[in-house]
Amino acid sequence: MEQGTNNLLDHPEVRGIVIIGRDVTERIRAEEEMKRRNEGLEERIADRAGQLSALVEELRENERSLRESEERFRKSFEGSGVGTTHVGLDDR
Repeated sequence: MEQGTNNLLDHPEVRGIVIIGRDVTERIRAEEEMKRRNEGLEERIADRAGQLSALVEELRENERSLRESEERFRKSFEGSGVGTTHVGLDDR
């Protein structure tokens, strides 16, 4: 219950105190539900942020691994004292 009071003793038409009461049960329920949903959303966002962070780190590791592999591949040709070629099982 929410209550408001106005002193209108000096008002020429009222000359009294006006008390207004309101039932705020539904408003409080709605606020609590919104708070609960917001907390749930914040948890989901935190979970997703953690997942994204892990994916970003995995991508960085894959990129480092790819660069290292390319460097080894390049060095195998550049450092070879004899001619080198790669041939697939299909002779290409």
